[in-house]
Amino acid sequence: MVDQMVGGVQKERLKEMIDKANKLYEAGHKITIYTARGWGEYVITEHWLNQHGVKYHMLLCGKPYYDVFV
Repeated sequence: MVDQMVGGVQKERLKEMIDKANKLYEAGHKITIYTARGWGEYVITEHWLNQHGVKYHMLLCGKPYYDVFV
């Protein structure tokens, strides 16, 4: 079962989520990835996204603070 997981998410489910995000990207939506990881892990995070084929415009580290976030 462990080999079926990536970062605590089932590989099949992860692929579905990436495919949905990539379709939004291809439809012209601006994709910004927010991560709670610190800026010291930017390169590692960027590598993971690229390795898994995630299409995005911007990667921001550090948890954003908002009252409402959609």
